[in-house]
Amino acid sequence: MAWMDPFDQISYHALVGRVVQQIVTATDHGSVFSCGISSGPPVWGMEPWYKALGRRRSRGVELLSAYSYLGTIDICNFYPTVQIEELSTVLTELNCQTQNVEDVAGWLHDLDQISGVKGLPVGPQSSQILANGLLIPLDLGLSEQAVPFIRWVDDTWLFVNTGEQYRAIKDWYESGLRHIGLRLNEEKSRILEGADAENEIVRSAIQYFGEQLDDPGPDGLRAAIALWEYATEDPIVRRSELRRALRSLTAHGSRIPFDRLIADPSLLRLATEQWVEHLSSLVRRRETRAEAESWALQIACEVPAADDGYKNLLALQSLSAVSVSREEGGRLLDLATMSGGWAAPVRVWAAYVWGKSQAFKAERAIDQVEEQGDFTTKRAFALTLEQQSGHRKMERWCRRIELSDAELGPAARLLDAA
Repeated sequence: MAWMDPFDQISYHALVGRVVQQIVTATDHGSVFSCGISSGPPVWGMEPWYKALGRRRSRGVELLSAYSYLGTIDICNFYPTVQIEELSTVLTELNCQTQNVEDVAGWLHDLDQISGVKGLPVGPQSSQILANGLLIPLDLGLSEQAVPFIRWVDDTWLFVNTGEQYRAIKDWYESGLRHIGLRLNEEKSRILEGADAENEIVRSAIQYFGEQLDDPGPDGLRAAIALWEYATEDPIVRRSELRRALRSLTAHGSRIPFDRLIADPSLLRLATEQWVEHLSSLVRRRETRAEAESWALQIACEVPAADDGYKNLLALQSLSAVSVSREEGGRLLDLATMSGGWAAPVRVWAAYVWGKSQAFKAERAIDQVEEQGDFTTKRAFALTLEQQSGHRKMERWCRRIELSDAELGPAARLLDAA
């Protein structure tokens, strides 16, 4: 990521605004998805990347269903190796005014001389527009050869029916790159089929951000938010992106996913492990604990439908990270002792969380061991005594447990030895 001061960023954006319309007009938007703008010059901006990537993905799936192979094309170290003279030539061919082309080129040359930034600075939207413009002649060449393709900046997908066809197109493309001073990235240019081709298309949003998602700073947070917005547009189809964004936002301490979850609890089904991590982190933090704990308890204590108990389970698992209040623990005890054989997993987790709550009483746990008919629930209540390790009454409690059900003997002996 190239560093530029605010004045440089404003200047760069304004200069590129003078040529953006010609670049956008010349772009084949049915095949190139990285060059859409949300507003035109002089005040211009690019459309949200996640909307464009969503269309790219849908189009990729559509084309792959009609062709046998997906061929990838990638440019080696693209932005820093852009030749400003070649860029100027292409912009002139796209009918950009000469003075505007010279102003853009002059600014880039000055940036190189003053800051040592070669080619196009990495990061700004202005660079993305210019990079797209530079590759338009190659797009036109693919169209003339009737090759179905999809391009996102320098990442191009080719849809072909034979390996020979891909290799011929790749050789042609490589020759075109050399003509403008660029090199093909051989490691990332390959032919894929079947599940590998599908994964390339499906996981493209995560690959787009790459290491940014692991950045603990503001750049990483921005990337995670953008990926989250993309994923939640179609969360069922984009569940991989949802899980990755959720994990990253949790690491940043963001409550954005929680706010969305309040409005749509069905999202719990799509990323069970990641939601438990997210909710657990919220109930452990002072500023969000009360709200997150209250919501989780509400979900946990709702009477679950036969196919909806996963919500209760996930809410309970997140609450296991803390010791809830006496009153809330009482609600959990009611949940742990409800009837219905299908609800045994919910009862077990409710008993476990109650055992960590301020409402826990050892004698009450023993009573439940003796009263419950379901073995797994009896065992769950028995094991809540683990936190009473070393208590003077433990031996007597363990005898009561074993007398209530001989099969609980191993659990009782485990507690007694603790």
